[in-house]
Amino acid sequence: MDNKKFIQLIRAVIREEVKTAVKEVLSEQKNVQQTKQVVNKQTANLKEIYEDPFEKAEKILQQSRQKEQTQSNRKFSKNPILNEVLSQTMPFQPGMSRDDGSYGTMNFNANMIGYGEMGGGLPTHNPDGAPLQINHANKEVAAVAKAMTRDYSELVKKFKK
Repeated sequence: MDNKKFIQLIRAVIREEVKTAVKEVLSEQKNVQQTKQVVNKQTANLKEIYEDPFEKAEKILQQSRQKEQTQSNRKFSKNPILNEVLSQTMPFQPGMSRDDGSYGTMNFNANMIGYGEMGGGLPTHNPDGAPLQINHANKEVAAVAKAMTRDYSELVKKFKK
């Protein structure tokens, strides 16, 4: 076989191999691009469905700020400072609760502040009303009792310095 024919044969084989390799790479890239487009469409749909809680909170804040601005335009008196303070306060409305953003009234009773039975827990008094005695034989109980009755005045003085 002649050298020129051999070189032409090698070139023809290489051309064919390069063509098939390029076709494979291009088809792979095309598939990757198509899958990226599908994924982008799916994430766009998810973003439409999912509402960011921070954006939702910002919308609610904007609405409340707009309400405050409309209320702040009202004039209650000739004094501008008093007018500003009054416009910032919320008027009392019957049936208001703490859930609507206002400061409601809370009624305390003995159970709520710890002076009555809370509906469970360990008893602190005997049936006759006398407080229960501390069991100093138990190491944990003794350690807690010591920590509760210790004089911390020197420690507090050092913190104040």
